[in-house]
Amino acid sequence: RYYQPAYFNTTEPFLVVFFLFYVTIAVLYAFRQPPQLKGLVDGSIVFGTPLVGFTLQSGLVRNFEYGQAWSALALAAIYIVLARVLWRKRAEGMRMLTEAFLALGIIFASLAIPLTVDGRWTAAAWALEGAGITWIGIRQRRLVARLFGLLLQIGAAVAFLSTYDHLHAYYASANTHFILNSAYIGSVMISLAALFIGLQYFRHRDRLHQAERDAHYVLLVWGLVWWFAAGLVEIDHHLHHRFELNASLFFIAS
Repeated sequence: RYYQPAYFNTTEPFLVVFFLFYVTIAVLYAFRQPPQLKGLVDGSIVFGTPLVGFTLQSGLVRNFEYGQAWSALALAAIYIVLARVLWRKRAEGMRMLTEAFLALGIIFASLAIPLTVDGRWTAAAWALEGAGITWIGIRQRRLVARLFGLLLQIGAAVAFLSTYDHLHAYYASANTHFILNSAYIGSVMISLAALFIGLQYFRHRDRLHQAERDAHYVLLVWGLVWWFAAGLVEIDHHLHHRFELNASLFFIAS
């Protein structure tokens, strides 16, 4: 509420220390489990820390050209290096944490395109965090974690749709580029998160509660709805109406 660009030099180091502090907690938590629980990952810390940290970082660097892109690349580098270090050490039971860090590195590398800190970024962040927590919940057979991850998918959709009234003005602005914009990327992230969770539910049906074993069908439909809606909206706003039908058919067919 009270942040000003003049405070950057004192606020940025605090945020960096905050981020590194909780990343260290995630690593130590996995390392210092009892032998029978070695490698257990706290999904909320592992996936929540970078998403909260990146949201705050985006607010700090919004006045810098490509500030969000460089911040996303920095996070990607940190997590890829951490994943490589853990992999090389081949520490017992650290495979899950290594995979989580590698996934985060890939996610933030793909999010290097600057995104505005609005409902669409919030939606993308919640969807990705929910996918990560659900994945952990499946691997560790934790029902509460899986339900929380699914709840975040619903929250992501609500956060995205809450910006609906502003989308027309957003697309009408001169700075909105085809595909490379937060509305499209946010929609795609929600779609990919749902499809990823659905795939994990399908592959690991034996680890799920009986009532969950058909959930992958719902997640498949949910993910495809967001995928096709995102593409068709982009076509509608960026192509001349003469080309919309052919472009839409090509997009759906491909």
